[in-house]
Amino acid sequence: MSKKLAIAMFGQKRLSREGGVEIVVKELCTRMAQNGCDVTCYNRAGHHVSGAEYDDAGKTEYEGIRQKSVPTIERRGLAAVSSSAFAALYSAFGKYDVVHIHAEGPAFFAWLPKMFGKRVVVTVHGIDWQREKWQSGLGSKFIHQGEKNAAKYADEVIVLSKGVQDYFKETYGRETHFIPNGVNRPQIREASLITDKFGLKKDSYILFLGRLVPEKGIRYLVEAFKNVKTDKKLVIAGGSSDTDSFIQQNSTRYRTALYLRLSREDGDKTESDSIANQRTLLEAYTADHPELCIVDEFVDDGYSGSNFERPAFQNLFRELEQGTINCILVKDLSRFGRNYIEVGRYLERIFPVMRVRLIAVTDNYDSQSAWKTSDSIMVPMRNLLNDAYCRDISVKIKSQLAVKRKRGDFVGSFATYGYQKDPGNHTKLIVDELAAETVQDIFRWKINGMSNQGIADRLNVEKVPSPAARKLQSGAKLSLHFRKSDEPPWSAKAVDRILHNEVYIGKLVQGKTRRLDYRSKKKMNVPMRDWVIVDNTHEAIIPAEQFELVRRILETETRRPNDAETVALFAGFLYCGDCGSRLVRRSASYKEKRYIYYQCSSSKQNKDSCTSHNLRDEKLYNIVRNALQMQIQIVMEEAEFVESIRQARQEPYRVRRIERQIRQLTAEKAHTQGIKEKLYGDYVKKIEVDHKKNTYTEFVF
Repeated sequence: MSKKLAIAMFGQKRLSREGGVEIVVKELCTRMAQNGCDVTCYNRAGHHVSGAEYDDAGKTEYEGIRQKSVPTIERRGLAAVSSSAFAALYSAFGKYDVVHIHAEGPAFFAWLPKMFGKRVVVTVHGIDWQREKWQSGLGSKFIHQGEKNAAKYADEVIVLSKGVQDYFKETYGRETHFIPNGVNRPQIREASLITDKFGLKKDSYILFLGRLVPEKGIRYLVEAFKNVKTDKKLVIAGGSSDTDSFIQQNSTRYRTALYLRLSREDGDKTESDSIANQRTLLEAYTADHPELCIVDEFVDDGYSGSNFERPAFQNLFRELEQGTINCILVKDLSRFGRNYIEVGRYLERIFPVMRVRLIAVTDNYDSQSAWKTSDSIMVPMRNLLNDAYCRDISVKIKSQLAVKRKRGDFVGSFATYGYQKDPGNHTKLIVDELAAETVQDIFRWKINGMSNQGIADRLNVEKVPSPAARKLQSGAKLSLHFRKSDEPPWSAKAVDRILHNEVYIGKLVQGKTRRLDYRSKKKMNVPMRDWVIVDNTHEAIIPAEQFELVRRILETETRRPNDAETVALFAGFLYCGDCGSRLVRRSASYKEKRYIYYQCSSSKQNKDSCTSHNLRDEKLYNIVRNALQMQIQIVMEEAEFVESIRQARQEPYRVRRIERQIRQLTAEKAHTQGIKEKLYGDYVKKIEVDHKKNTYTEFVF
């Protein structure tokens, strides 16, 4: 009789159906025992992965196979190493012809039985060192070394797939035997247990059966099943293999919201923090964590993290309160917020009470993790640094804006209506020709007597775009509340702002308000003495004289009557002579005739403070007209009196002027008389000469 071939096997947990390796070993050993081989299996000590109730306690033989338990350190990562080490030691000293090792990890000890002259066979069930569960720590390196030892020390290597066979050939130049696994023909039984326990019936579900480990791709199955329109259920069944955390993650589904934030105020301008890249990062994270089911996305683009008054975050919080979302996924804690106090309040108080899970991917923070990172010092320190960063950026921006204001640069988010930012220099304003014409019309209509509401109504009738509508047309992002129409209309308040704005005379007035601090959006007014005013910073739309005239009109203006397009004649000028309160305009009808009168506003509020002093509009008009005529007459009489005084004052000057003229004329007369007398003497002498000449001639002849 020939000697039986003695074979020792290790690498499996037990002869059970706890996993793929165990099934292969069980089926292989059973058949080898039936073929006359002497088979000994070295099993791990401990309990079945499904529970102690499934243990084969005390069984040393199974269908002709001897079973021996080896010492095992019952800790994750050490159970396989310790049991394989003892099994290799026992098989090395045992009387065996062949030692058959299963899996790459146990193959680390292939050198030990080989050193004692045993023929060693290693079955590689897969490239185990690449599996996700071993990627951290020394597990991957240990298993990888086991793979190398198998290629180096094993007499024969068996692989279960062509891919692994090619891998060994290319990596180690090692020839292997390709022997794929087989299956037994299934035994069809009626579904009774699963129907009673889980409510599952034939053809009503899709089943995944296998080890619950990441590399099985269960997450892809779950994601794909979510996109399939079917009334069938997805059933995932199997045990773990040092992957309890993976099972726990996938047994609980979280309704997850992605929260994305990008701020231009706190310096978040880098490409790595863009909304698109945040979204890509978070989607990749959820792809690796199938327990996170994305149900919505919330984006605050252009909002600071210094406070939580952000529209998308407020919508997200309402969803949390309603229970439609129980998990928030962010890139890092700074995307969630930079306010140290508020972030801590959400992490430590609000979210735990609401049972909301928060995950910050790059900060490695998960509020539901076994190790509560929120209790450590690192998370508060990180939040404090985020807060300090925001404070530092706020101070720098405020300083920079202050310098720009003093320099005459425009620092507003939007150009004032009537202007637009210079495309070449956004700190300078240039005229928006279309809107500037509207501004000029508003000032002209105001001077002509129209009220603010009348101007707004006219602009709405003519369908002139309002300041808000103009911003929307230019592509600006505005959050307009209580909108009743697609295009924001003109209002009396909008007209009033334009009429008071000194920007239209080429002057920049900035720094009128400031925030309480960098965390708050609430603003407080700045005293006028601290305003930053710079003249001639841009082209004026309205002349300064016209602007000043409108200012004076606004100081006395009141509301216009409902039946008039302009302000009433005496609006803003009438006051009670007794109490000093304004007189208000009233109207009454009698016999289809309308009467206008004025009365003291104080008497209406408190009858004891003053009397009504009812005064008819016609009577007031006559009083004012007569008073004006009297004043005009007085002015005219005063003018005549002043003229007479002026003339009287000028009389001495006239007398002296005449006396000077008389003296001058007298002197001229005396001078003329002297000339005449001289001429007369000369004339007489000439006559005498002529007479003598004639007498002489007569005497001679």
